[in-house]
Amino acid sequence: MTISGVKDAMQKFYTERAPKMPLPKPKKKRKSGDPLSEEQIQNRVVSALRKIRVGGKPLFCFHIPMGGKRDAVAASRLKRSGAISGTPDLLILNPPCSGVKGVFWELKKTTAGRVSESQAQFMSRASDLGFLCVVAKGLDANMKLVEILYEGKDTKSRNQIESEIESTDGISIVT
Repeated sequence: MTISGVKDAMQKFYTERAPKMPLPKPKKKRKSGDPLSEEQIQNRVVSALRKIRVGGKPLFCFHIPMGGKRDAVAASRLKRSGAISGTPDLLILNPPCSGVKGVFWELKKTTAGRVSESQAQFMSRASDLGFLCVVAKGLDANMKLVEILYEGKDTKSRNQIESEIESTDGISIVT
């Protein structure tokens, strides 16, 4: 018997090795006209950021997994562990220009996405500490922000970056 893909391999596993376990329901396939999820947008942004080199090394960027629904016990444990409500999706520790310590980046799926009060407070505090805090809405705006921040970064000043961000639809700076 030959296995012709993941679906067939899963079927074989669940029938031969774990017959008492139910076969998981297949995920719905995204139609070509459907908008990307926030996770898919973030994956593309991170992929683009990791291709950028600074001093021969990739950008030091990472996701801060704080979102999602949790029960009261899990939320309490996270808070005791140092979790802070409103933490943005990404942190980039390579500054895009002088005068900035790094970038806190909040991604939104669509232009209708809103920054919560706790997100605004977090980013305002981080901005006071010298971080550039940005919000980008939709795939195009997020990919444009990658370009604004890190293409030709050695020649851009903070004022130039802020000017480009303010003149681009779907991107804003939180101060």
